[in-house]
Amino acid sequence: PQNSLTGQMNLLNQFSSAQAQGATAPSLQGGASTASAPSASSGPGLTGRPPVVLYMSCDDDTLSEYQCLVRKNIELFEAGVRDVEANAQGRNKPIVLGQAGIRCRHCAVIDPKQRSRGATYYPSKLEGLYQAAQNQAKQHLLVNCKYIPSSVRERLLRLKEGKTPPGGGKKYWADGVR
Repeated sequence: PQNSLTGQMNLLNQFSSAQAQGATAPSLQGGASTASAPSASSGPGLTGRPPVVLYMSCDDDTLSEYQCLVRKNIELFEAGVRDVEANAQGRNKPIVLGQAGIRCRHCAVIDPKQRSRGATYYPSKLEGLYQAAQNQAKQHLLVNCKYIPSSVRERLLRLKEGKTPPGGGKKYWADGVR
């Protein structure tokens, strides 16, 4: 089942609102349907909301096939206790319980400390979501992920190498989650 556009937008609107109000740890406090089960390995976040896949059916109208497939393999989630304990390499600020992030759907069930490089990102702003997802696709999904099905990785590689027109970009990714 696909996420509802309204549910995902409400969820991420709260992310945006929390940042606009100066909150340091935006959390996912909206109601949204999910396309994946919550990760037991990360433990519950602040609200206990399950993760939400980034892909929405309306993405097909704006994004390239490659971008749609990337979004189908990434989920928005709320940092749980184990995520906070694992922290992320190269971060200036520690991860906070309830902080919104994106992660590889295939690695979500693995203990955060055991995930390969680039499996999880915590963009500080909505506008950073696009770049974080592109980095995750390029380094993690296409190279480092040990759990992505080979057929999905191969399809991502074929689509990335193809001459598909760019779709959406930063503005679409940020606006689509407001």
